[in-house]
Amino acid sequence: MVTMEKKPLRWFYKKYKLPFMKVLIQMIGYLSLLTGYAYMLLFNIGEDFSYTDYFLIGWMANFCLHETKQVLVSVARKRFENYANDWWNRLDWVLMITFTCGMLLKFGENSFSNDAGKIFLVVTFILLCIRILNMFSMSEFVGPKLIIIQKMFKDTYAFMTIMIVIMISFNVSYYSLLYPNSELSWSGIENIMKNGFWMLFGEFDPESDTLREPDCTFDKTAYTNGVLERCPETLGVYLSPYVRAIYGLIAIVLMLNLLIAIYRQVFKS
Repeated sequence: MVTMEKKPLRWFYKKYKLPFMKVLIQMIGYLSLLTGYAYMLLFNIGEDFSYTDYFLIGWMANFCLHETKQVLVSVARKRFENYANDWWNRLDWVLMITFTCGMLLKFGENSFSNDAGKIFLVVTFILLCIRILNMFSMSEFVGPKLIIIQKMFKDTYAFMTIMIVIMISFNVSYYSLLYPNSELSWSGIENIMKNGFWMLFGEFDPESDTLREPDCTFDKTAYTNGVLERCPETLGVYLSPYVRAIYGLIAIVLMLNLLIAIYRQVFKS
């Protein structure tokens, strides 16, 4: 009769009972998932089912069963609130939902659903990479840093609220001075919002907002059809540098230094 008391099963069972071995085996399995997932995204994201898809679906199905078991146990022990408040558990359910949506849309009948499926699958891979940090939370070196990062995120939410208000005020003012009476479209909204965003990272091309004819045109038909770029208004050419300077002073100098000070305070506490 085969039991855990027989060699070599007894040796393996004793080793497996160690917390370190459980974490190691779990990490090896998780790394195999990430490797297979990366292979699927990079080299095998076709419209037909492959062995990689079966492997990922099987792994995620097992993962879903494990999370469902945790939910049932927490409900039975009347600790579901503790389970729901753990943001790692929330992350698990979000990545399972995004993976399911991605796989369903991946095998859609049109290109739009295929592209949407790829986006969901890429988001799932990012979430899976973030989740691996949970395995390092027990480390005496990495664990405290993860706690600090969580606290930093809480302070970042309030900071981003203020920053978004400042950014929107600059983007709308800046673009309206240069290109009034623009067409309402998604590409137009993107052009409006990208100025203040990329300035935060030092990416800005002032020459594109100082074009003159014949390098650009005021003809609506020409710049709408993409023949030439639209010329900025004369008033905007003169005023936009000052608006940009004020925004840089507030957003880059003041707000980013405030964010650094907030992070430093969190790290000290």
